[in-house]
Amino acid sequence: MTAGNVLPSGVARSFHLAASELGMCSAAWLFIETLGRHGGQAAVAALNAQLGDTYPVLGQVTDMALDGRAFEPPDPTPLLDVLGDATTVLVVGLEARWLDVLVPRLRPRRVVLLAEGLPQTDWQRVGANLGDAVELAELGSFQRHAGARSALLTFVYGVTAHRVHVVPSWLRVMGADTSTQFRTIVGWDVLREPMDRYPRFLADSSPEDFMAVV
Repeated sequence: MTAGNVLPSGVARSFHLAASELGMCSAAWLFIETLGRHGGQAAVAALNAQLGDTYPVLGQVTDMALDGRAFEPPDPTPLLDVLGDATTVLVVGLEARWLDVLVPRLRPRRVVLLAEGLPQTDWQRVGANLGDAVELAELGSFQRHAGARSALLTFVYGVTAHRVHVVPSWLRVMGADTSTQFRTIVGWDVLREPMDRYPRFLADSSPEDFMAVV
């Protein structure tokens, strides 16, 4: 970085790779913290201007950072209350920072991550980063993890009365029979505010698809 408002070359490619293996929101906070340490708010503003519309989750999070809000480690307690005594939790979508605080609290329950997302995602590397506490499942076999004590969890990106934004793979999992196969279906809101930008890379779902959104 040669000046406070100039980003390193290749930042877009680097962000896309990070998002594919950490999740959009997790990667956004990582880039904000890293660029902020080296270039301050000017670097965060430059990141917002250059990539905020292309990657709307990044744009939303940089808006938060420029508004003076820092990353707050997520509290999984409300989610754990909803999950109750479910013995298997199938996760659709990837947000490493949220999984990092959730997975230890779920032990010794089974945590299964659906290996479906951006084409660039190296799921073996994702699985290695998450460790032995998380299993990987293919889209074609996810129903093997359903049952009377199984929960289905996805990350959501902003909630309104009529819609939530989800990763596209959620629409391939959620169907008319899904609610009969899993005891609990829950969304975990990683933004904590409605999405203001066009939700590129995301899909729309209904809050009614979920038993709870926390």
